[in-house]
Amino acid sequence: MKKLLITMFLLFSINVFAQENFEVPIKVKALNIETRLVFGSNSAATDSFDNQFDVPYFGGGSLTAYFEGDAGILFKDIRNVIDKTTWTFRVENKTNSDNIIVLWNPEKLPSNYSFLLLDTITNATIDMKTVSFYKIPNTVIRYLDIEVKKN
Repeated sequence: MKKLLITMFLLFSINVFAQENFEVPIKVKALNIETRLVFGSNSAATDSFDNQFDVPYFGGGSLTAYFEGDAGILFKDIRNVIDKTTWTFRVENKTNSDNIIVLWNPEKLPSNYSFLLLDTITNATIDMKTVSFYKIPNTVIRYLDIEVKKN
């Protein structure tokens, strides 16, 4: 009986706490220029700047991308997704490219969350689990949101 209770507790713990911590790399490309971002969740993270998780943005150049929010301007933004969290990132393109491509790997997205990429200009909504990229027309500045919701 004791073994059964321990086994049930372990299975419950695995199901409840599975995939609470994750990191998802994002690439932003135009021509042969590429920049990278990382967003994710960790149960010990906050919406403010966390030294152990977040990385400030130090950049510039003809193609830039970074997260904007309460934690400042970040290259890597890790938060604690309890129910729903939205990351906003800014893309600035000073290249001659006709398109900017935002890429991610759907296989890196945990199954117990939904992931939507929202274009704040066109109002396009992309299910990040079914598509691996989003192409946006060449605009100087574009804001995109990533909305993560626990299932």
